[in-house]
Amino acid sequence: MIGTAPGVAVYYPANLHGVAGEIRDSYPEIKAAAENVLGWEMIGTVSIVLAERSSLFEMSAGTPHIVAYAVPRKNLIVVDHQKLQAHPFTLRSVVMHELFHLILHRHIPAGLLPRWFEEGVCQWASDGLGEILSGGRVLDRAVIRGDLLPFRFIERAFPRDPAAMRLAYEQSKSFVIYLVGLYGRESLMRILESMKAGNSFGSAVEAVLGMSADRIEEDWRNSLTGRDAWISLVAYHLYRLIFGLAAVLAVAGFIRVMIKKRRALREYDEREEMRSAPEDGEW
Repeated sequence: MIGTAPGVAVYYPANLHGVAGEIRDSYPEIKAAAENVLGWEMIGTVSIVLAERSSLFEMSAGTPHIVAYAVPRKNLIVVDHQKLQAHPFTLRSVVMHELFHLILHRHIPAGLLPRWFEEGVCQWASDGLGEILSGGRVLDRAVIRGDLLPFRFIERAFPRDPAAMRLAYEQSKSFVIYLVGLYGRESLMRILESMKAGNSFGSAVEAVLGMSADRIEEDWRNSLTGRDAWISLVAYHLYRLIFGLAAVLAVAGFIRVMIKKRRALREYDEREEMRSAPEDGEW
């Protein structure tokens, strides 16, 4: 079925009529918010497909590890509704995140937008939300192990391996947040405007910041190392460590109780045997 409104067409199975209506009705608000963040207009009608079953979505996405994706050349957004049922509050946010992808591609020429930088901008613009909603942080572990991915390796596509894919997403977000935190939002917007004018990412960075993209990447990597990475990793796992320790103590306590019960039962049996045993001379 199809639900339409100005600027959007929502495709959905009959049982998702209510969800489709919500997206259709809220699209003007979502579009306005996205345009306000980037300062660029979304041109053309956007098609949004709600996939009822994850199996169908994964066949089109080519991976089970994301909840949505965008196809810029078709102005298309595809959403795995089944996965999002566990996170209903994120549906609008996911649509907005994918809309950022479409907006970037409508204004920056094809081939100029590195995959990792595009994803980092979209996660920053949507307050950290990406296409992956579940799983633990892997960036801190990669920093400690020295396993960060060189950005040149994820310039055109992200890895298929789940852990490496998550690391690519987290690195992308971390870099853009670092760039905005150090040089300001205006610098990021100027880099994007330079790319919109036809400059490569490297040329845009050098023109705006006065240093090479490789130098910025090196500075970002250096900012992640040291004591803070260990603190972040320990803090993230502290909750699990506490409950893991509690579980171990509970098991140990249970074992102690069982040992005491068995010892008491054995002693009782021994006393009963002594009572029932005949005294000397009695038969």
